[in-house]
Amino acid sequence: MAGIVVAEDEATVKLKTADGTVVALPAKSIEARASGPSAMPADLVAQISRRELRDLLEWLATLRK
Repeated sequence: MAGIVVAEDEATVKLKTADGTVVALPAKSIEARASGPSAMPADLVAQISRRELRDLLEWLATLRK
């Protein structure tokens, strides 16, 4: 199973999958966890203007809750 952890407690881990659905998994059923690479290109700063970078960072900041 792959996704972004959106919530977690001792009993359940909730993942948001690539299609946007949230899946609840029993924490005891998880054998191992691994982090994958970022979806953002490593050389993104070299590919966009300073203004685009500023706008991207501003937008990303709005996603934090």
